[in-house]
Amino acid sequence: MRRRRGISLIEALVAASISVGAIAVATFIYFSGMGSWAKGRGDMDAMASSQVAVAKISKDLQEAISVKVAKDGMSVSYQMPKKDLSGSYISPAVSDNINRSYIFSGGELDNVVGGVPRPIATNVVLADPLTKQAFLPFRGDGTVLTRRVEITLATQKDGQVNNKRSSCVSETVYLRNIPRKKQ
Repeated sequence: MRRRRGISLIEALVAASISVGAIAVATFIYFSGMGSWAKGRGDMDAMASSQVAVAKISKDLQEAISVKVAKDGMSVSYQMPKKDLSGSYISPAVSDNINRSYIFSGGELDNVVGGVPRPIATNVVLADPLTKQAFLPFRGDGTVLTRRVEITLATQKDGQVNNKRSSCVSETVYLRNIPRKKQ
């Protein structure tokens, strides 16, 4: 008599349990990787948002001819030097008389030029994400003619479910076009 060829019930159960285990491990690795990717993406988004905003503010303030930091530290207003038709600055430097400012309000940092606001950073927070210490976005040097402005900006972005990723960027801007105080 011929023996039937095939697998026994025990062999089938062992093979099925190994397959289920392998699929479970692969699924766990997949979701762990997705969580790490989401955290990394949130970190990159928060860092890029902070760095781009601070770089723009820094560039504008370095070129400004007049800068005033609000007493509450929530805004900075400035005026740029006037340019001729070719785009070169007029010398001696005079103001173009267009009021510009960066204003923090309701978790958003806006660049206001001629009364028209334009958001440059969203999800802005007023505390360092790591130390939880509160700070002001703008701090002047306390002199009549502001020559130095400290900018601190922290943003939060979604990283994973119920997990905000944060970035804090701080920079001191030395103003180069501020006229000297007459003696």
